[in-house]
Amino acid sequence: MERDGQPDYVQQILAVDTRLNRFRSQDPMFRKTYLKRRMQLLAARKSLPRAVMESAESGDHQKSGKPDQAENPQDDGEKSDDGDDDSQAIRDTKEEDKESLDQLLQRCDCCSPVDTKQCNRKSIGYLQIRAKLVKKKLRTMDHQSSRSLSLTFSLGDSSADNKNTSRRVSINASVSPRLTEAYDFRGLHHVSDLHRAPVTQLMFAHNENEKLVAASRDGTISVYKLDDEPPSVANTLGGHYKGVTDFDISTSNQLLVSSCEDGALYLWNLGQGSLLRRVPVSKEEILCCKFLPGNNNLVVCGTRGGNVQVINISAGICPPSGSSCIPGSALSLAADTQESLVWTGTDRGTIIAFRVDCQQGRLLKGHRHQTSEGEGEAPGKVTCISSRPSQVTGKTMLLVNLSVNQLLVYQVMDTMGSLQFYRKFTINHTNLPIRSVFSPLVSGRSGDCVVSASQDGAVYFYQVNKQDRACINKLQAHSSPVLAVCFNSDESYLATSDTSGLIIVWKR
Repeated sequence: MERDGQPDYVQQILAVDTRLNRFRSQDPMFRKTYLKRRMQLLAARKSLPRAVMESAESGDHQKSGKPDQAENPQDDGEKSDDGDDDSQAIRDTKEEDKESLDQLLQRCDCCSPVDTKQCNRKSIGYLQIRAKLVKKKLRTMDHQSSRSLSLTFSLGDSSADNKNTSRRVSINASVSPRLTEAYDFRGLHHVSDLHRAPVTQLMFAHNENEKLVAASRDGTISVYKLDDEPPSVANTLGGHYKGVTDFDISTSNQLLVSSCEDGALYLWNLGQGSLLRRVPVSKEEILCCKFLPGNNNLVVCGTRGGNVQVINISAGICPPSGSSCIPGSALSLAADTQESLVWTGTDRGTIIAFRVDCQQGRLLKGHRHQTSEGEGEAPGKVTCISSRPSQVTGKTMLLVNLSVNQLLVYQVMDTMGSLQFYRKFTINHTNLPIRSVFSPLVSGRSGDCVVSASQDGAVYFYQVNKQDRACINKLQAHSSPVLAVCFNSDESYLATSDTSGLIIVWKR
């Protein structure tokens, strides 16, 4: 039941098999009775001769390997006379059975197309299969640390007008053994299979540890309440025309801005789940967006064509001198909370700094940094940039995901955003938009810690100030490449998502 390298129809076949399992006769003792009664019902409906039922019974005896009574040659002659009629009747019966099965599969909601409202994820059989998959993918190094945990699944159609439900399933699963006291996860708190496409961004609300927001390429943003019993989906923001590429939450947690593949920014009321404004920005895809920390009325975004634009999201206008063109595509953005600095990462492996006038929204180009070390080295894509002040050095640190199997850490050296290399870690990252994040807390640890997703389906923890054996923990439960990770403010929950649309919330 491994999903690695298998298409989705394998899961649909398993779901149909589970759904129809209760209609079968499982006990071989009742097999003969089942076939006899079935032929009797067909004979009553189609007026079949009794010889058909006798031939079915004799065929069942031969399949079961039980010897029949001695056959009379005279009876054989009588059966051979009616053989053609019986064979035709049996063929008619098989055709009718096939038509009945086709009608049953058409009514089955497990085999609906992807673009219909019928969703195979509503099936309890599919839910049980996913629970077994998660259980099978959980790795353990110490079987004695195994424990029974209870987790919930969010199911349903990810549309705004459909009410999503949660079901609780108890499974016996185990987590990785404790490598450090700082990151001892007890297990899975919630598993959401709501989205149909890759979940590319995750974020907890500021200083609200139980509100999780997830964006997906299926064009929806889901808001989860983890403090409910079981955790539920509070709102589904489904007004995007195409897939959602990125989003950000304002400092007050009242507003949410999202970027879309249709070239527009969407402003949402996060508490009510209502769309406030749609601002068309470009004819190209908008790949990233951020609120400016100094002024939440201003949003900076980057497009596939390399345009970095500041927009007054409240008025829906672009300030003068608020745009700049860069070589390549603007894939990622990060904003400094202390200085008026913004960094953007491109598909050519460059990180470009900007100084922003938070009052008027003007952009001023700063330093440009090339991530590739050698001249002949192929540049990778900068898929994610995160920033935060270091508690050890006191300087602003940048965490960069580079699509050449690298996770880089830089120090910001001046007010124009120049960077100095600090640390490099190796992860599995080649072509997907992998994200990483700084851990919000440092109490009880010596130094900063970072967490990164990976294309091998694992989540890695690194201690920045360690030279050797910097990987202090590794979580494995996803059967697909992991794309996004995020912590809440007190590190009680860690949320991860993958390319299949699965979201897992880990509990400390």
